[in-house]
Amino acid sequence: MSWVKLDDRIFLNPKFRAKEATTDARMLYLAGLTFSAQAESDGAILANDLSLVLAYARISGPDAAVAALVKLGLWERAADGYQIHDYLEYNPSRAELFDKRRIASE
Repeated sequence: MSWVKLDDRIFLNPKFRAKEATTDARMLYLAGLTFSAQAESDGAILANDLSLVLAYARISGPDAAVAALVKLGLWERAADGYQIHDYLEYNPSRAELFDKRRIASE
């Protein structure tokens, strides 16, 4: 099991309070965070994985939600999908998790 860090004041964040931050967009953002932690993708959501993240979020308007996250700066477009903005500033990288597990097993 892995964990993702989430600010306990996320709903006070101006990006989350903006009119574009619909319930669907918020759910997609949270689903993206948990997916990235589970997949140890360093905040990347590849195009091939987007359908799974959308399924996690169980939202009705995926195109609008994705567009909202990009507009709000919560997700950034990447060559192969999307990147969660500042993911590695608050969460350990895949390499750090690997090193921690290696040290624990020794």
